[in-house]
Amino acid sequence: MTHATITHDRWIELGDRDRIAEVVAFIRSNDTATVLAGMLPNLTEEEREAIRKHSRFAHAGLLVFPDKVADVRQMAEACGLTVGAKEVGERRN
Repeated sequence: MTHATITHDRWIELGDRDRIAEVVAFIRSNDTATVLAGMLPNLTEEEREAIRKHSRFAHAGLLVFPDKVADVRQMAEACGLTVGAKEVGERRN
């Protein structure tokens, strides 16, 4: 698993920075099928496929509490994340 490199230590606590890097790596290395398999291991492959047909892995969440909201926005963008997207991959103006 490759972790995102976050070089702006002044923006966020070290523990939060590491957790954000882990979430970014998780998003980049998983798809709907792997997330469903991890979340619902007791379902059969057919049952997970039936769910997958009607869903998609589109985002993950993590709570952080910085001094300034702008710090998280800058750090996320430095990780290559789109902040404030209306749709997957769409940037807000």
